Amino acid sequence: MSGERIVLVDGTGGNAVHLVRVTARLADAHLGPHALVGGLAVMCRLSAVHRATQDIDTVTETTAPTAVEMITASIGAADPSNPNRVFVDGVKVDVIDTEGFAYEDLDGVEIADRLFVVSHRWALDTATDTEIVAGDATASIRVATPTALVATKTGALLGGRRREPRKRGSDLFDIYRLAVEFDRTGGIATDLETAPFGLGRLVGDALRSVVVDNAERAARWLVDGSTEMRAVAPDDLRDVIGPLANRLQR
Repeated sequence: MSGERIVLVDGTGGNAVHLVRVTARLADAHLGPHALVGGLAVMCRLSAVHRATQDIDTVTETTAPTAVEMITASIGAADPSNPNRVFVDGVKVDVIDTEGFAYEDLDGVEIADRLFVVSHRWALDTATDTEIVAGDATASIRVATPTALVATKTGALLGGRRREPRKRGSDLFDIYRLAVEFDRTGGIATDLETAPFGLGRLVGDALRSVVVDNAERAARWLVDGSTEMRAVAPDDLRDVIGPLANRLQR
């Protein structure tokens, strides 16, 4: 697989190396179209292990047999508590199936679910070929773009009470870091403005209501995280995420 080469320097006691090694094993499951999303994908786009993560998230094209079935038949074990999760070498791998849809298929779908569905489909469609290196581990996989990761992470934030507080804090920190790195000149906003199914407006409305208009509450989600996470103040969230929300709500 050709594409961008990303080297992660593992400062987490070998955890990133292990995650990359497990990611490489997904190729052995002979999945259909799939891509890396979630925390490890964010680290790849930032080229930095900027926070701890213990699991892997993938988005896959709906197939028969399913991606979960192919993984459990070859390299992993099913999680009896979650039909969309498997374990590979002790690592949780969340598998999000997606398929093509039309505008009318979204009629009546609640906003949080709409954002989840549209953002993950777009993440799969726009992911790029990437070689990830960490220590002695190398994985070749398509990785979601920074813009798609902002969209999927915003959808996770909008999930609200269904999201663990720790996860919600890491989602917010990922959005913040991606916006700092890739939206300085409005690149993320520009990409989202042209995304299908009104994705840009969905992301803008969610960021406005969950983060910008409630920045004090949002900043509290970060207090149990790393030193870098705790250092993000409400005004930082407004200054970095506010302009992105403003562009997308126009």
